[in-house]
This record gives sequence, C-alpha cells and structure tokens, in this order.
Amino acid sequence: MALTVEITRSDLIADLIAALDRGGCEAIQTARSACRVDYPLADTEREAELEIAFFLRAWQLTHPGVGATLANGTT
Repeated sequence: MALTVEITRSDLIADLIAALDRGGCEAIQTARSACRVDYPLADTEREAELEIAFFLRAWQLTHPGVGATLANGTT
C-alpha cells in the first residue's frame, strides 16, 4: 500500500525521500513537495502505515517547523 506524504517545505523533499529510503521505505517524488511512499517489509497495510508515520515523525523531529501530512495514496 502506497501512502502520500506532503510537506510544507519543498526544498526538503529530497532530504525526506533519502531519510525514508534509509529506513527501508521506497519513496519517489510525485510533486514539488510530495512523495509516494511504500514500506515493502510490512506484513499488513496497517503495519506499513504505522512504520511510515513513525519514520515521518522522526524526520520531522530533526526539521522543526516543517509540517507534514500523510494520506492514503489510492483515490
């Protein structure tokens, strides 16, 4: 299951993607300030969602003030 992450600072999207990749995620940029993220090591969709949210929150802690939203990538 792929999720979409959108951040408030487009200049940091490459940094976010690199951090997600280091965490075992597969992330690709889909817009100026957004990326599609999958966590292939997860056994369930819920586990993937929790892991991606964890990695995103950890990244945000190192980038104070950057807002982020996480949404289901399928619409």
